Amino acid sequence: MPSIATKEIGKEAYRVLFVILENVEYGLFSEVTPVAIARILECDPSSVKRAVRTLTEKGIIRKRHASRKLIGYEVLGNFQMDG
Repeated sequence: MPSIATKEIGKEAYRVLFVILENVEYGLFSEVTPVAIARILECDPSSVKRAVRTLTEKGIIRKRHASRKLIGYEVLGNFQMDG
């Protein structure tokens, strides 16, 4: 099972992941948006989008869409956190 620690996702991606995890409402789905994450972290939305891209490429989260609109993120269950 791949570990987040070995994926070298970076500090900003960790911060974004923790916000997503804090907002999981049911199952492994979080309805938080990039704009909301940027407000919570007090950072630029482009930083959030880069972090989301990293998390998506590493297989940690998946974007969820409805009618072509981003409605949140699904945390994939195929990773573990070391430490």
